[in-house]
Amino acid sequence: VIADNDEYYDELARGLAERMVERSLKSGRILVYGRDTAEALAKFDASIKANYPQFIVCEFQRTKDDGQAAIDELADFILNNRDIRKEEICSLLDLDYSEVSTVITMMECDGILVTDILGQCSIKPGML
Repeated sequence: VIADNDEYYDELARGLAERMVERSLKSGRILVYGRDTAEALAKFDASIKANYPQFIVCEFQRTKDDGQAAIDELADFILNNRDIRKEEICSLLDLDYSEVSTVITMMECDGILVTDILGQCSIKPGML
């Protein structure tokens, strides 16, 4: 089996953008999150610029090793990148929706995070 990374990145980027279009979003950000994001960021950015110029690709380098520290790091990122969707977090972190939803629900119950009717997550100012 031979995997074509170029085609995979393009297909993944276009699939995310298509979901955003299906949800009638006129603009938005796609987050590339991980330890070594340079290659994925470049390929996502090229694909999105060519096919969905209304959307922006941004990156966040994961630096923490343990799970709680990674959650804290992501929460800080959400604080600085308001309105990221749960689905985007799932795709970028390769987590099941139930795992992300559980963490987000805990953060909502603790009064740290709010989720609007469109599923966009934002950290309450002053909480972190």
